[in-house]
Amino acid sequence: MTNYTTPIPNLNGTSRSDLHEEWLSARTLLSQALEELKAATCHPRDFQFQGSGAWDKAQQEKSTVLAYAEDALDLASAWVVATEPLEDSPS
Repeated sequence: MTNYTTPIPNLNGTSRSDLHEEWLSARTLLSQALEELKAATCHPRDFQFQGSGAWDKAQQEKSTVLAYAEDALDLASAWVVATEPLEDSPS
């Protein structure tokens, strides 16, 4: 996992709980989107009437998008961890 720059919640900024809830929601949706992208069909037969290499190009493009989605999920996870409620703070 990349070492992302994450916030240090303070009295002058967004509340820790708001940050945590927002990034937890984003992480959940990104995780679902990533699973949908992985499951989405990209089969050679769907490219048979295009030029040579079309499927390879489409497969590479899908791999690139999956990598970006995984990076986004990693970022959201880092923010979730950074904004977890403190043990001594009331929930």
